[in-house]
Amino acid sequence: MQAVMRESASSPQINVSKITGSGGVAGALFAVISMVIFLIGIPLLRYMFPAAVVLGGAVALIAGSRQKDLAALVLIAAPGTRGSDLILEQQSHGLDVLKLPEAERAAKVELQKRIQTAVMTGVGLEGLPEDVRKIADTAWFKSLLLFDPAEVMKDVKQPMLIVQGELDTQVPPHHAQKLAEMARARKKAAPVEVVLLPGVNHLLVRATTGEVSEYPDLKEKTIVPEVAQKIAEFLAK
Repeated sequence: MQAVMRESASSPQINVSKITGSGGVAGALFAVISMVIFLIGIPLLRYMFPAAVVLGGAVALIAGSRQKDLAALVLIAAPGTRGSDLILEQQSHGLDVLKLPEAERAAKVELQKRIQTAVMTGVGLEGLPEDVRKIADTAWFKSLLLFDPAEVMKDVKQPMLIVQGELDTQVPPHHAQKLAEMARARKKAAPVEVVLLPGVNHLLVRATTGEVSEYPDLKEKTIVPEVAQKIAEFLAK
């Protein structure tokens, strides 16, 4: 997806010029302004038992924990659990949508757990199907599975804005609350704000259900202006 900030508009707008379905990049926005990092995760690259995501929020947290000169962090649709747990949660939701028989569902969950354990530990990779191993046995997927925001958050000192679409089915809203709880539990915690956007999905676009299957048919292709507005208000404080 390509995103463009239009400064000439009466209110900030981010235009999504292309949104693809579950087989392609569904969305990303990356901006760096002065000493502040805005990192918005790529919501969906493709489904891979059941989904693979690039954790822009994770990168932002790592950057904040290491670069103390960063003024603030903005996390948008960022996971609040370990990556391995997020993918199992995504799989569970996907299986709910498919309404598979319980035996088939259990088999898929067991395979997913085998894949993740093998990738994280390096043990058991040889027992995976060849096509599965080629896709799963990568450094980025391993880093995704192992990343735990709770471990990094304690070293993040910056103020934080957490923005979340209430219809997000890829990283559900409870993740925003988890991140906020972690952030507020920090020693000498800096201010933390949470913004929940009604009727908005993981792409930050207005939607009906928030399901990935709905992405190709979304009538609106523009990220809701509230995103830029809330960021601007946060930075002005």
